[in-house]
Amino acid sequence: MSEMALNLVLHAKLDSMFGVFVEMQKSLRIVGKGEKYADLVITVNDGTEDECIYLIELKYAAKKDATEAKIVSLKKEATEQVQTYRTALEFKDKQVKAYAMVFSSSECVYCG
Repeated sequence: MSEMALNLVLHAKLDSMFGVFVEMQKSLRIVGKGEKYADLVITVNDGTEDECIYLIELKYAAKKDATEAKIVSLKKEATEQVQTYRTALEFKDKQVKAYAMVFSSSECVYCG
């Protein structure tokens, strides 16, 4: 398993859902930081009054590398990235929820 494989699996599943628009590795314009790429950007109820955008940043640690220190480091990195993505010009005046997820082997060790 890899981070890209996780992206692909989640993208395929979410993209099959009615009323859900999913973009993988979406280019975002961040003031003062330039162009960044969010792992997954999920838009629910696109163009309606109750539209909501979910940002998901995924990190993966191979089982042999999944020490507590590595997981904490990946958690911090993913959280910082997803909080930066929330400030993208594309999301101005929109309801945006951001999630960082760290996986090791077949389990999610941190989701928040």
